[in-house]
Amino acid sequence: MALINGYAIVEYLTKQFPDIKLLKIESLYAGIDTVFLHQADVYIDAYPKAVERQLAASLRKDKIISPAKIFAL
Repeated sequence: MALINGYAIVEYLTKQFPDIKLLKIESLYAGIDTVFLHQADVYIDAYPKAVERQLAASLRKDKIISPAKIFAL
């Protein structure tokens, strides 16, 4: 699992799940790369949710594009 170093959840996960392998990375792009390069099974971040909220605020409800569709472009 890749997470940005310094996020509060890193410390929480380390304490709650001592056997989990956490890869501490420095940026959103580094996190995505770790998954594409098979260095991590998953990357967790709040950025996609922030993008989704921004889109929801600026577009009509019937025209909202999910972050997954944006990244797929």
